[in-house]
This record gives sequence, structure tokens and C-alpha cells, in this order.
Amino acid sequence: MLRFRFLPLFPLVFIVWLGPGCASQKQDFPYYHPAVNSERPVSLLSRVLEIERMEFENIHLETVAQDRLSSQHLVVIRKEEPRHYHAEHDLWVTVLKGEGEFWLEGTRFPIHPGSSIFIPRGGRHRATNEGKTSLAAFVIATPPYDGRDTVLLED
Repeated sequence: MLRFRFLPLFPLVFIVWLGPGCASQKQDFPYYHPAVNSERPVSLLSRVLEIERMEFENIHLETVAQDRLSSQHLVVIRKEEPRHYHAEHDLWVTVLKGEGEFWLEGTRFPIHPGSSIFIPRGGRHRATNEGKTSLAAFVIATPPYDGRDTVLLED
């Protein structure tokens, strides 16, 4: 008889468990930076959708903000990025949209919205888009990224 007392709670527990996962698929990523938007957040996902409508062959990198310690970027990948490393920069990558695979120092793992990867300077890495739409990420680089330390590698 005890088992039937808890049975009516099952649908509620199931809905609560499903709810956050379902909601996160449509979640935007508001971005606050005092130098860029002191009052209202910037919608990173809205900007990604605008970038997707632009003409570019494979990779689009856009600086969102920069200060003396770091720079923040949106990166949109249609196909893949070549294997490379950054000699002078640490990177923190958070996937905003899409699905794919990421390689870091020879280890491969799947990525999806919410995936977060730390890439230490010198870390050999690459990303491939495995989805039907673009793969988009928010990237923080320290020190501020200038593009001059990217070293392309042979596959």
C-alpha cells in the first residue's frame, strides 16, 4: 500500500526533470560588459543568427568586447576549423548553438550548447560542425586576442 502513496508524485517529478532541459534549448545568452552595455544585456544568440545570414565561407570571428586583460569573441563555424594552437593566449570556449566535435591535445569529445572548454596556451585544438546549422561559441581570450599567435598544424 505504501508504494501507491508516492505514485501520484511521479508526473510532477518527471515534468520538473524534463523542464530545465527543454527550456535550455530555447534559452538566449545575455551578455553584460560595462564597456559595451551598462544598462541592457546584448543577446549573443540574436547576434549569432545575424552572423549566420552574412556571407562568409567557413569561419566568422567577431570581437564583442576587449579590455586590458581579455577579449571576448563570437565564433561561428559552418564546417570546421583547422587544427592549430595559440602560442600566447589561453582560451575559454562556451558553445552557444549547434553540435559538433572538439579535439584538444588528441582527445575528442562531443560539444553542444552549454559545453565549456578551457584551452591553455599551446593547446592543440580544432572543432568540427556536425549539425545541420552553424556551430557558434563565445570565446574569452587572455591576454586580448590579436590573431598573430595562431599556428596552423598539419592534420
